[in-house]
Parts: sequence; structure tokens; C-alpha cells
Amino acid sequence: MTLTPMAMEALTEIKRGDVFNVIQAENNLPTGSEMWANRPAVIISNNATNNKSSIVNVVYLTTKNKRPMPYHITFPLNNKEATAICEQVFTVDKSRLRSYIGHIRDVDLQAIDQGVLFALGIGNTVHPSSLFDKWVNYVEKNDILLGDYDNDEITLLREENQRLKKQNSALKTLFATDVLQEREE
Repeated sequence: MTLTPMAMEALTEIKRGDVFNVIQAENNLPTGSEMWANRPAVIISNNATNNKSSIVNVVYLTTKNKRPMPYHITFPLNNKEATAICEQVFTVDKSRLRSYIGHIRDVDLQAIDQGVLFALGIGNTVHPSSLFDKWVNYVEKNDILLGDYDNDEITLLREENQRLKKQNSALKTLFATDVLQEREE
């Protein structure tokens, strides 16, 4: 459904986690790596602000493959994979909100919250290690190498990774054996 600015003003039930298409503001072109509007965005501002103010805070979404980072949160949206670019939080006037796309799952909104907090370096409630673990798992699962490497370097890095995994496994076994022997004594 497409909403006119006047209809948007009457709409007061904008909720955290709602996804709308956001149009570009006049005379407000992005610079450098800033995200362009005219794309979907998820509402991240609190519901009190959403219902009482003429502005909302959003994180833009993309369906393009993004470099895996702890603040690039990927989740399903209408049978597609969307990525929230959490390092770029925008405040937009509600008049720029157009078609309603849907509402994301609570688990995805929580992940976006973590990504935004991490990107902005806010609070002790963020657990960077869990975000980095998720990122590292994604990189390993998808066999992604970060940086520019030639084939010989890639082969050496993979071999070193396998060697370290075997060493880690052996040390865990050795530690477990030592602990069991100490308990028996």
C-alpha cells in the first residue's frame, strides 16, 4: 500500500520493526559511502517516538551481498534475504515513508539493535564477542577470505588454519586427560 504524506500524518501506529520504502528527500543527495534513500528501511526508534513525533529513526536495508561485518545483520524479509546496514542510522521525516513492506521478527530486530549498539560503541549491554563469533562463523561457513590474497597465500592460510585446529583439538584432549588424572589421584 502506498501512503501519501497526508495519510502518513494520520497514521500513528508505526512500530519498531516495521519496514517501509523511504523516498529521497529533495536536495539531500548522499555523499561518499552514505546510503541512498529510495529503498526499504526498518524502523528502529522506540514506539513512543514513532507515535508522537513527525520523525523516525531507520536503518536502510539492501539485498546486495555486503562484506560480512558484525554490524551487517542479514535476515529473511518477504522470501528474500535482506541486510540491515547498522552502521548507518538515519532520522527521517514520516512524510518520506511510502509503501509498507512488513514487520520483521523480534529476533531479527534484537540482532539489529546489537548491530547498531556495536557500530556506535554504546553501552555495556553489547557483547561484541558474540557478534564477532557470529561473524567468524559466517566467514568460515562460507569460506570467505577477507583482504587481497593470491592463490599461494590462500593455500598457506588454509593449511595454517587446519594445523591450528588440529593443535587446538590435541590441547583440549591433553587438558581433559590431565583433569581426569588429577581427579583420580
